[in-house]
Amino acid sequence: MTLHDFLNGKDWQCWDEENRSPGSANMILSDPERFDRCYRAAEEGADGSTHGEVIEDWREAVDCAEENGALSEEEADSLREEIKDCEDWHIKNGSIDDEVG
Repeated sequence: MTLHDFLNGKDWQCWDEENRSPGSANMILSDPERFDRCYRAAEEGADGSTHGEVIEDWREAVDCAEENGALSEEEADSLREEIKDCEDWHIKNGSIDDEVG
């Protein structure tokens, strides 16, 4: 499984809805500043999260999917490597703290 596959699958979609979508109680409680930024961005059709925040979201979703048995340890480790490569790219290119469009 690739990161692309994971992000287009039900495990990410469910995690994303519960934790990241504007209006999510989890985001309101855990990160009110990010919630406000994302809520404002959503009014203009944008995401509002930074690349670094999204990458951390991916990690949390992979961990959750592995804990729930939806991913094997090998699949989760492979996804973590791909996520790390993406993070390294954004760090190298200076865009880790930029908002996703």
